[in-house]
Amino acid sequence: MLRGLEKRDTTLLARLPMFAGLQALQIEKLLENAEVQSLRRRSVLFHQGEAATRFYVVLDGCVMLHRVNASGHESVISLMNRGDSFAEAAMFDCADFPVTATVITDARLLMVTAASFIRRLREDPSLALNIMASMSRHLRRLVEQIEQRSSSSSTERLAGFLLRLCPTEHGSATFELPLDKQLIAGALGMQPETFSRALSRLRRVGVTSSGLMVDIADTDMLGRFCDGQLPSGRVIKG
Repeated sequence: MLRGLEKRDTTLLARLPMFAGLQALQIEKLLENAEVQSLRRRSVLFHQGEAATRFYVVLDGCVMLHRVNASGHESVISLMNRGDSFAEAAMFDCADFPVTATVITDARLLMVTAASFIRRLREDPSLALNIMASMSRHLRRLVEQIEQRSSSSSTERLAGFLLRLCPTEHGSATFELPLDKQLIAGALGMQPETFSRALSRLRRVGVTSSGLMVDIADTDMLGRFCDGQLPSGRVIKG
């Protein structure tokens, strides 16, 4: 397939809702003019209001979708991680990007141009069902985010966010937060002071921080906390 795609990437792409059930040859045709991009932290993919001529799939790293209002206030809309796609809806609406997309960790992205992708869809209209599935997934994700904010504690939301940023799935991990803590707090639906309290509570499950650097003593323990599986004496409320 495309230069720069790794074997694990092709497996990931096959699992995306927009490609689910498609043959490898169909996916290759849809992505014939796509491009794998390696980007450094703080790279801007597109700006709010720019013509939506492409969409992206995150192969590695994290991308922030954010908006700036007329008074200059910035709001984080979503954080996109490996396996997430974004900007399809704006592309098919022939509209402008409603958000700005900024790479917040070094990342590898698959950039798919609208013209080529839509041409292939017109050749095989049945593929449009997959695109509808992809957009439906985004809607479900937004609903889940709203539900999570109302049903989970601030500490649980922060723990889940830190787990997604971990460079390793098991053992200890040390990494730098990709955003200012105030922006992360906004993305998680909490006030900055609530974010600080939540981070302090996570010390009981081995999470410490200094500035933007975070140390996790045991990612498995943090995962068990997120799943509500720690013994009652270790459960953190709030």
